[in-house]
Amino acid sequence: MKDYKDSNLKFWDSIVEEHVQSDFYDVPSFLKGKTSLDSLELELVGDVSGRTLLHLQCHFGLSTLSWVRLGAIATGVDFSPAAISAANELSKKSGLHARFIESNIYNISSHLDEKYDIVFASYGVLCWLPDLTNWAKEIEQCMKPGGRFHLVEYHPLMNTLDSGSENDVVLKNSYFNEGVEIFESEGSYANPESPTKNSTYEWSHS
Repeated sequence: MKDYKDSNLKFWDSIVEEHVQSDFYDVPSFLKGKTSLDSLELELVGDVSGRTLLHLQCHFGLSTLSWVRLGAIATGVDFSPAAISAANELSKKSGLHARFIESNIYNISSHLDEKYDIVFASYGVLCWLPDLTNWAKEIEQCMKPGGRFHLVEYHPLMNTLDSGSENDVVLKNSYFNEGVEIFESEGSYANPESPTKNSTYEWSHS
């Protein structure tokens, strides 16, 4: 499975800088005090003041630092060295302190010297994971007794849909997990017009 790891890492490393600069993430507004967290995330997780929080698959740390702004003692983890570098730079620019760790998602606990009150992941994380069982076991290893895991994610039904005619959406793909899918595409969700060419391996979990 080395191919999927290498291809996906190459993709995420390649898009970090354009994501930092994108309107989608709107870093300038964040630096002026705006949160990147939406109402669902805020309501689900609740008060984080003084609590330790581990943010999985944190990308370049925007949401991690948004939790810090709300009082969390936060650690962000991502497998992309480019993302972790950008996260540390954003931490310096914002004056918000968080610890950022580069780690394979299935090996997080070996890089940590503490356990957390809250483990958090959100939006577009599950499709990159071939094995949710071992992912969940890692999460358990990272939580304090009585700790909470919060996941905000898109419904897998979205993976079955495709644009039909101009005003239609049609069912195109199976709802049920049929193993890995390999996508050849350009750009990213934050910048569809980017000329970056990608080969990514993704999974649908239903």
